[in-house]
Amino acid sequence: MKLFICPNGYTEEQNIQARQCVCILEQKCGHSCSMGKEDSICVFGDETKACFGPDESELVISLGGDGSVLRAAKTALANEKPLMGINSGRLGYLCAISFSDLERFNELFDELFLSQRHLLEVTSGEKKYIAVNDIVFAKRNVGSTVDLIISVDDERELKMRGDGIIFSTATGSTAYNLSAGGPMLSPDLDAFVMTPICPHSRQEYPVVLSENHTVFVSEKYKEADIYVDGVFVDSLNEKATVKKADKTLQLYTDKRILKAF
Repeated sequence: MKLFICPNGYTEEQNIQARQCVCILEQKCGHSCSMGKEDSICVFGDETKACFGPDESELVISLGGDGSVLRAAKTALANEKPLMGINSGRLGYLCAISFSDLERFNELFDELFLSQRHLLEVTSGEKKYIAVNDIVFAKRNVGSTVDLIISVDDERELKMRGDGIIFSTATGSTAYNLSAGGPMLSPDLDAFVMTPICPHSRQEYPVVLSENHTVFVSEKYKEADIYVDGVFVDSLNEKATVKKADKTLQLYTDKRILKAF
């Protein structure tokens, strides 16, 4: 099988793990591995392992934790390839197998479940971004708040003052959303959650919305920023639109995760 590796190459220890990963997958498991040119230079010192692109691969693999999965998801989605995470990080909730079990890759891979993860998209001006976990509209400064104006399907406007608001996919419901008091959703549920962050009013609660809804968000004083999967993408200078994305992410998962819901 042709595997495109997306390593988490920030430290020498992570580079060592990436080299070990490629070695095991190729020499012990019989697969062909490749990675991007910059990753190959970072991990191997040259472009040796930039053998083929993700478009030629059969599977995109992230090496690291959940953050690595979210970054590799962009590659998988752009090339319409399934994604699998190998956890060499901390929590690794989105990862299918552990780095310590890598030598059993072939055996474990046959036991995995290919799940279809529903995504969200946010449109700000002419820019569009896709989220695997969440879209967050948040305040810029620690000592300030934001005054958000929110409407579902362009109907009655809701005003919310606080630290911001989270729009979470079912996949991301166990991340920032859960920490902010939002509900945990089954990862195969075609719905998303709207969760206020530290609202000033106790009358503002998390709301679960079906796939058919579109939400419009603006900020009274243009003091909010937009984050997609934890990464700043834009400032909220005009009305933004949040809705279900047309794409889905094919993510290999341990079946036991689904049974937990």
